[in-house]
Amino acid sequence: MERNATEGVPYRGKIFLIILSKIVWITDSQDFSLRSK
Repeated sequence: MERNATEGVPYRGKIFLIILSKIVWITDSQDFSLRSK
């Protein structure tokens, strides 16, 4: 049980970081397109 808990946290953290980076990338690209207009 303990091993499962410790292994599950980094996995969720990875998914969270991937989602966060995608959101940041989308907002950055939108910002860039607005500035270039």
